[in-house]
Amino acid sequence: MDFVIWLLFKDHRTYSQRPRHVLCHGLSKAAAPLGSKDDRTHTTFLPGIVQQHPNDSIDKLKSSTWSDVALLLGEDAEGILSSMLLDCGIFVKMSAGTDNYFQLSGVPLSELTANRNQRSLPETNKVKDVGRSLDLSRIRFVRNRILYSRPTLNRAGKVKVGLKHVHVFERFTDLSQPMHSIHLLKYVFPRQFGLHNVFTSNVDPAETAQPFKDYSFREAEIADKSKRQSMKVPCRLRKEAMDMVRTMQHNHQQCSYSQLLRYYCPVRGFTNERAEDLERRWHSASTLDSERLLTQLSHASSYGVASGSHCDHYDTEISFLPHATPPDMVSMFCRAAIGTLLPRNSLGTGSDGVRNRQILLRGIDQFIKLRRFETLSLHQVMQGIRQKSIDWLRAPKTGRGQNLSRSDFIKRVELLQEFVYYVIDSILIPLIRSNFYVTESSSHRNRLFYFRHDTWRKLSEPTLATLRLNMFIPTIPNQARRVLATQSLGYSHLRLLPKEIGARPITNLRRRQIKQISGRRLLAPSINSQLTPLFSVLNYERSRHPAAFGSALLSVGDVHSKLNGFKRVIPSKSPIYFAKVDIKSCFDSIPQNELLLAVRGLFQHSAYRTTKYTEVKSVDDKQYKEEPQLQRRFVGSARLADGRAAFSETAIAHLASKKRRVVFSDTGNHRIWSRGSLLKLLQTHVQESVVKVGKKLMFQKDGIPQGSILSSLLCSYFYGMFEEQELAFLDPGSCLLLRLIDDFLLISTDQSLARRFLEIMAKGDTKYGIQVNAGKSLVNFDVTINGQKVPRLHGTTWFPYCGMRIDLKTLVLQKDREKKDAHVKNSLTVETGAKAGEVLKRKVLSSLKLQMHAMLLDISLNGKWHVMCTLLANFAESAMKFHQYLGQLACNRRPSQALIRQLLQEMMTTAHKICLAKNDRKRGIGWAEICWVGACAFQRVLQRKQSQYSEVLVWLNFLRTESESHIGLHLSEREALMRVCEKVFCGYVY
Repeated sequence: MDFVIWLLFKDHRTYSQRPRHVLCHGLSKAAAPLGSKDDRTHTTFLPGIVQQHPNDSIDKLKSSTWSDVALLLGEDAEGILSSMLLDCGIFVKMSAGTDNYFQLSGVPLSELTANRNQRSLPETNKVKDVGRSLDLSRIRFVRNRILYSRPTLNRAGKVKVGLKHVHVFERFTDLSQPMHSIHLLKYVFPRQFGLHNVFTSNVDPAETAQPFKDYSFREAEIADKSKRQSMKVPCRLRKEAMDMVRTMQHNHQQCSYSQLLRYYCPVRGFTNERAEDLERRWHSASTLDSERLLTQLSHASSYGVASGSHCDHYDTEISFLPHATPPDMVSMFCRAAIGTLLPRNSLGTGSDGVRNRQILLRGIDQFIKLRRFETLSLHQVMQGIRQKSIDWLRAPKTGRGQNLSRSDFIKRVELLQEFVYYVIDSILIPLIRSNFYVTESSSHRNRLFYFRHDTWRKLSEPTLATLRLNMFIPTIPNQARRVLATQSLGYSHLRLLPKEIGARPITNLRRRQIKQISGRRLLAPSINSQLTPLFSVLNYERSRHPAAFGSALLSVGDVHSKLNGFKRVIPSKSPIYFAKVDIKSCFDSIPQNELLLAVRGLFQHSAYRTTKYTEVKSVDDKQYKEEPQLQRRFVGSARLADGRAAFSETAIAHLASKKRRVVFSDTGNHRIWSRGSLLKLLQTHVQESVVKVGKKLMFQKDGIPQGSILSSLLCSYFYGMFEEQELAFLDPGSCLLLRLIDDFLLISTDQSLARRFLEIMAKGDTKYGIQVNAGKSLVNFDVTINGQKVPRLHGTTWFPYCGMRIDLKTLVLQKDREKKDAHVKNSLTVETGAKAGEVLKRKVLSSLKLQMHAMLLDISLNGKWHVMCTLLANFAESAMKFHQYLGQLACNRRPSQALIRQLLQEMMTTAHKICLAKNDRKRGIGWAEICWVGACAFQRVLQRKQSQYSEVLVWLNFLRTESESHIGLHLSEREALMRVCEKVFCGYVY
């Protein structure tokens, strides 16, 4: 062992980094110790090597269990064991959990890259070759660059329409200067000039967090390249290509972007007839057919809305959403602007040129109408474009229609790919950013909304003015810069998220800021990543002192164990009283000084050791016949700074007990934090939080930042102290108090205790910043507090709480499926790339698994009838998503009837296994029940399109009929199940 470690350090020449090996974690060369100043426990491990942190792997491999192996290997034992430790990875199967492993030795899994395809192993060394072109299907446009952009203002302070002033078309406008056109050529065809490009160049993760760089501004790169070598214009770009670029410059100067925006995207105030007339005129003039939605058939017994409009109805006076521009109109504007900008012969002449132009415009339309996380590849946009009719692609002295050599054909395709990528990435995306504010909403999942910048400015200014007045303290720029210079956290960004009423402020603390380091613009760590050690220590103290957090729930799933235990304690058929209160703006109202004083008592030790480890999970191989998938997750860990390691097999045993097929590996990022440094970091984060609102830097006046990874833990601990001091009268034998961050729910068999709880909460507490939101309070009995009647639940026996609903008499749990956005398509992310069938299968199975919560499938808590009702709803929602997903795939990419049937069978098998696992292998829900539930749900959904699923519907009908006699439910019970499920989904649009 000592020889192996000595050899690893001997071959490693860099002092600033340790060797990439698990056995070297916690060790460093003596000439350059990496420990904290507060750590004085460095011990000499080997000559020239010191041990800064304990390493459990070294101790285990030196134990008698491993040393006895040498006796069995014979004379070559030392060589065999040394080679195994140096060249291989050693993994130990953990007793906790199912098929979990712990990495004992070898290169850490966090520093290894996955081989997707074993057949491509000989090509792995060529990935970094500069001349090797990336596959077009892997070149996906970075679509999230269109989100949350800020407008450019002119001298009059109004929003500038068109491209921003930094765009190359705005900076190089002189047609009489050939150098201007040549400079533009470098932007359009960077690969021909040896510049960084998306096809052959690698992306430095220190420069951008995106998969590809932003090429809309590359002046520094061009200037640096020009200093080092001459950048001559290639022969192929000197004539027709140069003329095309010059025509684009001229068209840009002549294009009236403001008139196009006013015509195609009018502000609210035009009548509906005007908008419909506008769209009708556009579609009559355009040859591009827009995609139509699936029809909504009228069916009395089917899930979903029988008929109606897809439009959402909101009050224009209190909601931002009605003022958004429909994506169809945004597409019209962008296609018109780009169609005006591009020369007529830029994509060819004759019928092929018209067809190529339509294909590009269809790609633009598809790009704009995609949902939040959907992407578009260059391969999809270029599919079907014919390059033979494009004159500017021809080599000099080559006639039209002449036969092409292979090298000439490859060069033509290469130029065309660069041109198409530039149009989408550097014209379309900047055009959207400079004219529209694109954002999601709080109630529409993955649907995107496009607001004209002038419209968004008018909508957001009153809200931002209120926030500046109530939440933030204005500061002069010099003061803000001085504060930022003394701390490493930096500032966060504030944006508004539209709601049904108004907008919610969102603070982004995960965004990495760009800093100038040694003349390079590099990404600095985000605020949340810098707070990770503090988060790990808080989690460690929470696990050691759970009582300090009171009734806090880490997730909604924690309701299960507490509700199950409470149901066993209370007498049967006793009346149960529910009282729910919500704290008004809890994160913004917590007193900062009181919070910091409270947290001081939580850190009871002088020093803590933190690290990060990796969880590598293998996805079920049945879903991926050729390419097994790996999910990698980095998790922080902490413990006391004693002689034990922060990461070891025993330390994570309690975490591994709930895991399946996970490999745990330490990253070696050990560090010791003193109590004072942690409290100083927390104080800086809470009391010196700098937020950028628009272009101004401001300090947060009260509360804690909402986007922080610490906010939930700090809030839970702070309100835990409030419970200990003010709510100690609640009897555990007759009361159950639940709290998810700021949502309090009291379930009690004593009405007087429930009344007293409401009185205390309604009174509020200035010390803890508690002020109850009366509009969100709810009870199931008549009660008046301070002369005001508390809202009571009427017309239902289910009490809502945090996305769940609890039966008022039996405490049965069910999912609350009432949605603000009933359009199922808004919750999807459709992938239309390679292996669409496998992606569909994975997504449908994941959709079902995410709904199979243990608290909903527990028969001892909910009973068989309610569990079957939950399963029926789970299958019905998955069926709706499956139907919508399938309808948005191309006809030639949809799976066959046999594959759909195979997928449904696998869904039922998966649901059966999960039901058995959640009920400790008890036979509560059998295979017959799963078959009947799955067949009924899918049959009712898919029968809306009988022509598409004719064979599947026949099989589902047979399966439902065969399983009815084995499920043990009478006809009236089965009909009741169907009626309940139909009532739940009656408002869904799919």
